[in-house]
Amino acid sequence: MLCVAGAYLLLVFWGTWSLDLSALYYAARFYGLGLHGEIYQASTDFFGHIPSPALTAMLKEQGIREAVVPYLYPPIWAYLASSLALHLSPYAFFNAFLVIQTALVFAAIPLAYRLAHPSQFPIWAWTAISCFLIVSTFPVLFAVDLNQLQITVAFLIILAFERARAGAHVSAGVALGLAAAIKVVPILFILVLAAERKWKAAWISGATSAGIAVLSLLLAGIDLHIALLDQIARLNAKLVIGDVNLGLSGLLTQLTQTGGALNEEAVMAQRFVVTDAVQWTRAVAYLVFLICLVPLFLTTRHLPDPLWPRLFGVSLLIALCGPLGWFHYLLVPLILLPGIVTVAHRYMAAVIILATFVVFSFALFDFVVIDRGLALSMGLVGTIWLVAVFVALLISSVLLSRMSVQSIPRGSSPA
Repeated sequence: MLCVAGAYLLLVFWGTWSLDLSALYYAARFYGLGLHGEIYQASTDFFGHIPSPALTAMLKEQGIREAVVPYLYPPIWAYLASSLALHLSPYAFFNAFLVIQTALVFAAIPLAYRLAHPSQFPIWAWTAISCFLIVSTFPVLFAVDLNQLQITVAFLIILAFERARAGAHVSAGVALGLAAAIKVVPILFILVLAAERKWKAAWISGATSAGIAVLSLLLAGIDLHIALLDQIARLNAKLVIGDVNLGLSGLLTQLTQTGGALNEEAVMAQRFVVTDAVQWTRAVAYLVFLICLVPLFLTTRHLPDPLWPRLFGVSLLIALCGPLGWFHYLLVPLILLPGIVTVAHRYMAAVIILATFVVFSFALFDFVVIDRGLALSMGLVGTIWLVAVFVALLISSVLLSRMSVQSIPRGSSPA
């Protein structure tokens, strides 16, 4: 099943332009050519045409007429990829990453199974459900189409917690630290390690991220890191609202800034709108994240095995409360989703899995966005459903905790 599903994705996306990976390719190429000042270029609205004569000339020389997005990763990754970028065409570079990242997304399936450790749920059933979700849900297909490094990050996060469950705290910390060194947000998963009292894995994760940051400084120098911070500041000043975004910040902005550019017609004209970030909406989203951690960790503390629900819950909260809310942030929760059988009644679990497939299916996206032109509605439905799944997770955890406590003989105390 894994090989067939993987071959299908390779067949569909082979030789296509990988928009998000183009940022790494051209940043690496500029690094290899010594044009370091071109690496962190961006337009005034950040996601528009990059005003770089050097990039324009390079694209013309290569015969490329596709868009390129700004580079947002630490300089070390441009440094490490520079040799490849200098010797490969963009399409060869993209195809190489497509093979690697397709392998990683399917390798995450057995890791997620071992992490959740579901009793009376065979791995073939888990694999079948996961493969179906991967090849048919828009967030995953969106990530593969973009060749988004979020795929590698999602694999590393799941690997980290599978290793933590196995007691391999060093490899767990290294995997999570590496994920956080690619994208900063995964560092929040240290909260799960802390809740599980896996302190060694937690501090190794932080040390790994810090070590890679120091190595990046040594290899690429201070100037590029200052440019990276400026790039992040420019990004944080903007909010993207469109058919590939969801989350509380965007939803609150839509509700309070109705009219103007934030309407279906304006969004559908280019599939998204870039507007100035409304900082109070982000503050509310971050506050919601912190508040929701409390019931998540409390309701799971008496579970026989709280690791999966805590990891799943935090991954949902990150997707809901993050600053940009790209659909590809749903990779981790979608890969973990079959594990809902470990906390919910099997009928409730089946409903959650089926409804999640419907809400995030490419078929629904095609109908709502492409056919009906309701780009904003897609993010709204997705946001509401993530909230519903999180609430269902809390309720299921409470019910299972009560059953676990009641099953303990009198005179004993729960572990």
